[in-house]
Amino acid sequence: MYKRPCRVLFLPFALVLAFVGPLSAQAKLPGGVTSRLGKIEAYLKSTEARIQNGSNNRNDLDMAIELMKEIKKSYPETASHPDVLAAEKRIAEVEAALAAALTGKAQAKAASTVSAAASEQVLVDWAKRLAEYKPDGRPGSKGLFGIPTEDIDQLLAQKPNYEKAKVVYAEFLASGMDKDAHPELRQAEYDIKVGILNYERSRDRIPEEAAAKLDEALAWMNARQAEGKAIALDPGVKKRVDVLVEQSGLLFPGSSRTRALIAKMAELDKRLEEMDKTILEKRVMSPDVYKGKDAEELRDLARTAALKEAPGASVLKANITKAEWQTESIVEWTDSTKTAVQHRVTDSLYAQVALKLKSDVFLYTVYIGKDTIGGKALPVAAHVMYKDRLLEANIRKVGSGF
Repeated sequence: MYKRPCRVLFLPFALVLAFVGPLSAQAKLPGGVTSRLGKIEAYLKSTEARIQNGSNNRNDLDMAIELMKEIKKSYPETASHPDVLAAEKRIAEVEAALAAALTGKAQAKAASTVSAAASEQVLVDWAKRLAEYKPDGRPGSKGLFGIPTEDIDQLLAQKPNYEKAKVVYAEFLASGMDKDAHPELRQAEYDIKVGILNYERSRDRIPEEAAAKLDEALAWMNARQAEGKAIALDPGVKKRVDVLVEQSGLLFPGSSRTRALIAKMAELDKRLEEMDKTILEKRVMSPDVYKGKDAEELRDLARTAALKEAPGASVLKANITKAEWQTESIVEWTDSTKTAVQHRVTDSLYAQVALKLKSDVFLYTVYIGKDTIGGKALPVAAHVMYKDRLLEANIRKVGSGF
C-alpha cells in the first residue's frame, strides 16, 4: 500500500561496499561523471555555435570549465580516463577559439562607432530585469530559487521562479546585448546565471543520487542471490531509495529520467520479492475512498497515465486512495516591489491502477495534481510515481473497492 512520501530529504545510507582503486583507462565511468561530460559537450557546442554567429559570450564555456572542476574534485580517480582527457582537450580548443574570436571582434569594435541601440538606458533597463532574479534567501524573493538547497519542498515551490528566470535570461541572450558594456549589466547577468545553475544543480542531485543508490542496491542484491544468501536489503536503505525516486518524480514528472528510475525500482522490488515471497503476497490495492463528483474523471486520468507506461495492457481496477484533496498553500510576492502578495495553491490526490500485461499484473501508483497560481487554475495533471508487481487475486482483497 502506498504511503504519503516522507519529506525528509537525506537519510544515512547503510550499504557498505568494497573500496575500489582508481579507474583504469577503459573502466566504466560513474554516472555522475558521464552526466557531467555530456553537459560539458553540450556547453562547448553551444559556445562554438555562438562564435560562428559572431558572439563572444563565454557563459557556456565557463559552465563547462566549472563542471570539469567538479569531476576532478569529486571523482579524482577518473582524471586519466580517456573520456575525461578528451573533454579537457575540447575545453582548451574551444577556449582558444573564443580567444581568437575575441581578438578579431575587439579589432573590429575599435574601428566602429558605438551602436545607438546600446545606449546607457537600454543597458540599465536590462540590468534591472535580470537583477530581479539575483539569488536572495529572503522569504518571498524571486531570487530564492537560486539559493542552493537540499529541501525538496523548496525546490518544488521555487520552480515557477526558476522557469521565469530562464525565460528572461534567454531573452537577454537572444538580444545580443554585450554584458560587458555596463558594470551593472555585467553583475546582473552573472547573478541570474549563477541562480539558474544553482537551482539546476540542487534539483539534479536528487535523481542522480536516486540512480546511484538504486544501482548500488541492485548490485548488492544480485551478489547475495549469486551467493545463495537470502539476505534482505536494509529497511533504511530501501526507505531512502523510495524517497529519492518519489522526489525525482515530483521534480521531473513523466520524464524519461523518471521512467528509468521507476524501471530500476521495479527491478529492485522484484529482487526483494524473490528473497521474501510474503512481500508480494501481502501487497494489495488501497481502498477506493474518494467520493467527489469528479471521481470517474480522475480515475480516467489515472488510467491514462498508467497505460502510457504500459502500452497494450488492460485495466483491471482503478482506485483513488485519498478521501479528499491534500492542499499546500504558498504565499509569495507578486513582484520585486513587494507591495502585494499572491497565493499559489497545489491540490493533490493519489490513485492506484492495476494493469494486466500478458500474464503479469502490475500496480501503478499515480500522482494527480492541480495548481492554482495567482487565482488562475491550471489543468489537472497526472503521472506515475511507482510500479509494483501484484497478485491478481489481491486486487479483490477486503477494502480494495470491489
